Amino acid sequence: MLPAERNLAMKHSEIRWNPEFQEWFCVSCGRTSDHVVYEDAQAELALFECELPAASDVSLPNILCSPWGMSLP
Repeated sequence: MLPAERNLAMKHSEIRWNPEFQEWFCVSCGRTSDHVVYEDAQAELALFECELPAASDVSLPNILCSPWGMSLP
């Protein structure tokens, strides 16, 4: 990411409580905080930029392989 792009990345503008997991999460990027108090969670999330993870960061299963390890045509 270029320095100019970092300035354009917005901070976590909408943080909501997830009662199922008992954690706060950012609606935009999905980053979570396990702090109970909103202000503490907001302070923790503010340490990170609000951006979605890059597609290259996510490992996907190889759907073109058979269960026996052979490549499909």
